[in-house]
Amino acid sequence: DPLWSRGLGDVYKRQSYKHLGSMSTIGKSAAEEASIRSAIIASETRKLRHKILLSPLLSLKTKTNICNAYVLSKGTYNCSTWPPLLKSSSNKFHSAILNMYRAAVGNYYTKGSDNTHLVSDDEIIFSNGFISPQALIRLSRVSLFLSVIKKQSKYVAALIQAMSHVDRGWVSAIKEDLSLLATHEEYSDIAHLSLPQVVDLVAQDPKYHYRNIRKIFRLPYFSIDSSDRVDRADKDLDLSLIH
Repeated sequence: DPLWSRGLGDVYKRQSYKHLGSMSTIGKSAAEEASIRSAIIASETRKLRHKILLSPLLSLKTKTNICNAYVLSKGTYNCSTWPPLLKSSSNKFHSAILNMYRAAVGNYYTKGSDNTHLVSDDEIIFSNGFISPQALIRLSRVSLFLSVIKKQSKYVAALIQAMSHVDRGWVSAIKEDLSLLATHEEYSDIAHLSLPQVVDLVAQDPKYHYRNIRKIFRLPYFSIDSSDRVDRADKDLDLSLIH
């Protein structure tokens, strides 16, 4: 709808726009951008499928390296800025990337077959050294958060702290990511800290925490489906969200 008209024609408020190669949307959802990224990966999988991913001439290591290159450059581009994804968007993004992984390792759905050869997504990820789609998003987002602190970007750091009480958007996603980090023994204490307190903690030795937290989020444990992760976690561990 037009915001106003003063003889110069109607002025409209855009709900989304493309900026630096990614779609920015007004609101708390990254559904449009996640859908675009999912479509890009699906398209690339179709292009690579017969000549590369299903080729008997290429080693599995070569195929997995190619998959990782495509996923990191085209699938997760700018996902460090995403808020929590809607379930439907998350599933679509997950499926697009897993379809590429499955083609590379030779464990994919075949029409007209009983497909009893199919293994779980977790098995595909762990057996071949992949990182799950959700873990890739989380790793990128936390890396951005840590970079802001490491580079001493006072304005952005102050904005994050000022929005620490917000229960939606990018800041809420960071709080969820830090809550998950608190399940690791080295960072279990942050479960009882507020977001500004976590910022202050990281700022004490930002280079160390940047390297260490990124390393932790690459562990196979953090690629487990969230429901399975809770079942496997130490029952005495405090999994409460950082507030």
